[in-house]
Amino acid sequence: MKALHFLDAMGQIDDELVMEVVSSMKINEKGGAHAAGKKKNIVRIVLIAAILTCFLSVTAYAASDLIGSPEMALAAVEEELGVWEEMGIIVPQSPLLLDSDEVRVTRCEEERDLGGYFFHRILKPRYDVQIPREDGWLQCMIDMADGKIYEVAFTANADENDPAVGDAIEWESGTAWLRDNVCELVPEGQTLDELCALLCEYWGFAGYSIDFTNDVFYGYEDVQFDGGTLVSELWRGPYVTVYFEGDQEGVPMYIELQGFAYPGKSSSCLMIGTNHAVG
Repeated sequence: MKALHFLDAMGQIDDELVMEVVSSMKINEKGGAHAAGKKKNIVRIVLIAAILTCFLSVTAYAASDLIGSPEMALAAVEEELGVWEEMGIIVPQSPLLLDSDEVRVTRCEEERDLGGYFFHRILKPRYDVQIPREDGWLQCMIDMADGKIYEVAFTANADENDPAVGDAIEWESGTAWLRDNVCELVPEGQTLDELCALLCEYWGFAGYSIDFTNDVFYGYEDVQFDGGTLVSELWRGPYVTVYFEGDQEGVPMYIELQGFAYPGKSSSCLMIGTNHAVG
């Protein structure tokens, strides 16, 4: 659409809409018809400006997209995973099986322009990427604009050489043992302070604060972690609630380390970021 035609279309804002705004703003009609007309024109201009601002902001975001295809999303995951490993956020992971039929790359188009709303967080346009690994699974969200990971779940499958923890777990299909293979996900000796500092560096945030974790569903009440807590000690415990300076105001991120056991399979899963299933 040509610019002049676009502006002309904006000029055709319905009079009824203008009158509703005039009424809601309690703009009176004092000063006669001439004054009232001027006020209506001012309101019309304000509406045009608001529409143009929205239009230009959406266009600018679309133009800034770096990740515009499933192939680019997969390439970004490989690159960013390498960054996480090099920085020491996680230990080196087993190779991604990119040729597997189980690879899933989903563009979240229903929230493409304005972002989604999830647990008080506005999610940016993104790709949901799920990739099997030689001994586990990777699921993450890749931001379309900067190509960074903003939510990730690393799953590592244990084997019979990993120590069993606790009692046997009985399922209808058989017996399972939970095995501790956290060392395949978390660097040895890594503390919460160290992990959060690295995440600040990766995301470009100025700082962080570890807050209380409260979750009625899980029965967590005012759970507080010290920054010196080893990340490996979070295994099978409450998740950690963290606020980052420079992130969306008043919206936390989460760090969780869980273990799962089913007949013939035991896994550990490290979840970091904005939108895993809290509660």
